Amino acid sequence: MTNPGKVFLIASLLVAFGFLCIAFAENPVFPSISGYNLDGRLYQVPADFQGSSNLVILTFQREQQKDADGWAVAARKLEVLFPEFRYHEVTAMEHRNVLLRWWWDSFIRKGIHDPETRDRTVVVYVSKRDFRQQLLIPDEKEIHLLLISRNGEIFWRARGAIDQAKQDALQQQLALLHR
Repeated sequence: MTNPGKVFLIASLLVAFGFLCIAFAENPVFPSISGYNLDGRLYQVPADFQGSSNLVILTFQREQQKDADGWAVAARKLEVLFPEFRYHEVTAMEHRNVLLRWWWDSFIRKGIHDPETRDRTVVVYVSKRDFRQQLLIPDEKEIHLLLISRNGEIFWRARGAIDQAKQDALQQQLALLHR
């Protein structure tokens, strides 16, 4: 028979240790990666982003485009309030051979006609598993939003479709960064 007091003490210590590990863990940094926008321009992400703060609307699946579009509408409005802020849609695709990349890039280009959206949408071919691990993203079920600097420092993050609380939190973070 185990002593319930000892079990509780050990469990409490393990939980406390877990919180300490999280508290002292290094904040992830958005990795430097290259990709092409939908007009074929090479981007070094995030170094080539124009804002001092940049919202990355990160998608993994085609079905996530509706959520990305909702965030893009809000981000355009925030660009007016914060001139140093920009947003970009980054689509993370699994490494593929050149022929499959060409086909997929062509497929994406055909679906987006707006010149501004084409310029802001960058497709990167990465090991999605490694990429997600670097950014502490557990899965691909939802879009992820990362407010980053040009050197990849992450200031704010969220996931999923836009709602008022998330939009307000982003605006508050921008207000702090751009006082």
